[in-house]
Formats: sequence, structure tokens, C-alpha cells
Amino acid sequence: MMEKTIIKNSIKEILLYYGLTPGKTDRQNWTCRSDRHNSPIGSLSLKDTICCCTCGIKGDSFNVIAVVENLDIKRDFDKIMSKAKDILNMSNGDSNTHKAITIDNKNIDVNPLDKINKITNHDFLIKYNLTDCITKAIKKQSLKDYRYYFNRGITNIKVLAKYRILSCNPQKVIPSELLPKLNNIWAYTNIIPVWKNQKVVNCILRRNDELSVANNKIYNLKGIPLEIFNLGYLSKADQDDIIFITEGIFDCLSFENYGMKSICLNSVTMYKRLLDSVKVNHEYLRRKNIKLTICLDSDEVGRRYANIIRDELRLIGIKNNIMNIDGYKDINEFLVSDKKLFEYNLKKSLK
Repeated sequence: MMEKTIIKNSIKEILLYYGLTPGKTDRQNWTCRSDRHNSPIGSLSLKDTICCCTCGIKGDSFNVIAVVENLDIKRDFDKIMSKAKDILNMSNGDSNTHKAITIDNKNIDVNPLDKINKITNHDFLIKYNLTDCITKAIKKQSLKDYRYYFNRGITNIKVLAKYRILSCNPQKVIPSELLPKLNNIWAYTNIIPVWKNQKVVNCILRRNDELSVANNKIYNLKGIPLEIFNLGYLSKADQDDIIFITEGIFDCLSFENYGMKSICLNSVTMYKRLLDSVKVNHEYLRRKNIKLTICLDSDEVGRRYANIIRDELRLIGIKNNIMNIDGYKDINEFLVSDKKLFEYNLKKSLK
């Protein structure tokens, strides 16, 4: 019971974690997430609970996490609780336990009951400056480091340079506080930065399967909100563009390899975040006659979510279709297994 009270009383920390911005004074409204509507500035009122009159997000800390993480408040409450504890640095065993992080050789006690005046996710990112970390590391990369990418069909050097993609031990680039605690973290040598407003806001860590097959294939940095890769295309695409929607990062890079625009969800559960952004940019997408091609994995889950996204897009009047990849697990496997057929299907999709 104490844990729930702490989480409910820490709604400001939850909002800051998810990138919402407080007003200049306590009496002014907050700025909601820009991927939920076109006019987020001052749209969100905050008392004991929140309410954004424009996009409809409202409720307490648990409701905020449920909406942003695309979880069901009843069915997924255990996951919501776990995420809240992670955000607030609460111990799983003791809700009153304080954790400390080290900055400039000083231990800073993080107490979820404190007011927002010690440290926030924003401060953490500024301190470690992921953009700077990635920029410095990219200068040490050579073409031979990208052998794994080349084997996966990602051979366009311009794509690797555009996103400043790295292929090295993440422990040499990313601060340890932001890395998942894995015994084989050294095997996650594929580091794909997620860019937003010309800054790195997260990184996708993809395991090199030639080095290890333990643990999940993909992780994101700890303590930072999950972001969709290349979501900005929805507001920056050109006239008559086709944007490919993929589930995995290597599927996304497979299209980018051929000069196409592609968005990676990172997880099918992020589809609502995608739809929110499509609705925000609805008029722009229609005016530019932009079409979305859905290319999720070919398993049962991927097909189900592809149909859901297709139907939702049709309801709001956005042109879209599903790319058929029968016989292959995903887009990247298609490219690696039969490059000529993949290129033929890609040209067919563009026509």
C-alpha cells in the first residue's frame, strides 16, 4: 500500500521521465508530449492528477504509465508497478529504500518522496551527453568493424554514417548506469542511436549473434523512455513518399540501405504511439500524399498487429498497405536470403 502511495505522490517525476515539461511556475500548466498532438504547450493541468484537454491523457501516475507504455491499467498492473519502481529508483524489496547514483564522484541520494529538485532524467542525459558519447566513438570506427552489418545486408556506408551507427563494446561508449546488467553485455556490439531534434535520446543495443545467443536480442538504455526510431519522418517526408513501418531495427535499416524511409517500432506494443503521431500529422500526410507500408514480422503476433495498424490507418484516411514476406521471418531475413527477390518486391511496392 505504501508503494502505491509513493508512486501516486511522485507524478511529477513520472511526467518528467516521459519528456513532459513543467510550466515556469507551479501555477502554470505543463507541456504535454508533442507526439500526441500539435499544440502541446500549456495543455496539461496538474493537481493531484493530470488532465490534458487536447489529447485526453488523464489520471494519476499509473494512468500516465499505462497510456505512454500502451498497457492496460487492469490487466497489466504488475508491469505498470514494475515500471514505476524503475522510474523512481525504488527497490523491489523495500519501497522505502533510497538508491544513490554517482555524479562527479559524489553520491546523490534519490528518494522518490522528495520534490523535483535533486536530479531528473533530463539532468542525467545532460550529464552523460549521449550525443557527445556517440560522436566521439564514431571517429574510432573503421569499415572492418561493420562486418556484421555487411553480413546482414546493410552495406550502404551513407546509412551507417547518417545515424552514426557503432559496432563496438557498449561498455566503451555508454555510461555503465545506462546499460542493462547482463553478463554478456560485451556481445551487444551493434549500437544504433535514436535521434530526436538532432540529439541522441536513446540507443538500441542489438546483440551480435556471432558472439552470443544469450538474453534478448535487443535492449534499450536503462532509465530512459523508449522511443520509436525515425518517428520524425511523419512530419518531414516528401511529396508522394512511401514510409515503411517495421518491427525490428535491422528490418528498418534494410529499407534505409536502399534509400527508402523507414520507421522502426522497436516493439509491436508501440503501435499506439505510432498511431498517435500519425493523427498529429494527419493533415500533413494527406496533403503530401504519403503512403505507409506495414512490414512487421511474419509470425502470428506480427500479422495480427499489422492488420490492426492497417485498419486503424484506414479509419483516419491514411493510405497504407501490408508488404507480403511469406516464407521469411522478417524483412532482414528476406534481404539476406534472397537479395534479388527482395529488390524486385521493393521496386514492385514503390510502383
